Amino acid sequence: MSDIQLADPFKDLTRKCPQLGEILSFGRELLTELKQIRPAIDIEPFKPTPDLLKIKLKDGFPLLDKSRIDLPINQFIEILKGISVFFAQKRAALKPAILELVEKINNHKFDMQGLTRLILNQAACNKKETLTIDSAADERKDLNRTSNVKCLHNDDAKANYNTREKEQNPPVLLTILIWISLKPFGHSFGEALNPIFQSQQGLPPWHQSYCPVCGSSPQLAYIIGEEGQRHLICSWCDSSWAFPRIQCPCCQNIDQDTLKYFYLDDEKELKGKDRVAVCMKCKRYLKTIDLRKYEEENTRDLQMEDLSTIHLDLLAEREGYERIARSIFLF
Repeated sequence: MSDIQLADPFKDLTRKCPQLGEILSFGRELLTELKQIRPAIDIEPFKPTPDLLKIKLKDGFPLLDKSRIDLPINQFIEILKGISVFFAQKRAALKPAILELVEKINNHKFDMQGLTRLILNQAACNKKETLTIDSAADERKDLNRTSNVKCLHNDDAKANYNTREKEQNPPVLLTILIWISLKPFGHSFGEALNPIFQSQQGLPPWHQSYCPVCGSSPQLAYIIGEEGQRHLICSWCDSSWAFPRIQCPCCQNIDQDTLKYFYLDDEKELKGKDRVAVCMKCKRYLKTIDLRKYEEENTRDLQMEDLSTIHLDLLAEREGYERIARSIFLF
């Protein structure tokens, strides 16, 4: 898991890139809001038997089947409404659209259980939402526009999703707010199940690029240890797992000539600490934190690191690459 506290990593970045000040401030407040929600999450994740655990890992199945997760839906709806109010307060341009959504939620216009399953399955895809959250404010006239996300394994979720507003698709803004509101639940599942995956001896090795706990794509990577082993961080449950350094987590490309790193090197002492791993074949990228180059490699808050390296996201996108998993900071 990755919520160990870290000294403020934003000071230098804000000084160098003052234009990022607003998004950094918003992101920090959002992380604080999500962390405050975690203790109240009420879930009872199943505990797989050793035999079931071995079968799932051997066959490449994550411990959780997200298409069949039954969240405490009333609690989730209250959290969703709270996150919606938070966004309405912080993003004035979104306020009218958000208030309209909250009213529809209060009037039970959406099948929230089906929607959460649909969106959770989207997190396992190697596609991303192409609409920015700011442009969503301009789409109030077309609030029910279909999401651009294409899923690989969400047939069951689609079959289970039937909105009470017939012949209408979930609004893009709603899918964004749901995904963010689902994060504390994912963290709780990971907190309960990742230790089982990490501590069991004699388990089949996990060679997949998706999370062994929930099946979601990675949002970040870190390098640790004398041998420089790479670990991936799940975009939903925050679990971590080892993965080869010379392999793209998106398309599985192992051609070294098309797997590259780049980073900002305006300060020599920071060179290579935070970098972007890119695949020239699928045009995806994954930010990578080299923990060996920090004095206390095990005290990094990797959620904060994701936010504090947002300039690398912008740089990667400017170079024509797309992030593997959606970010809660870049929509």
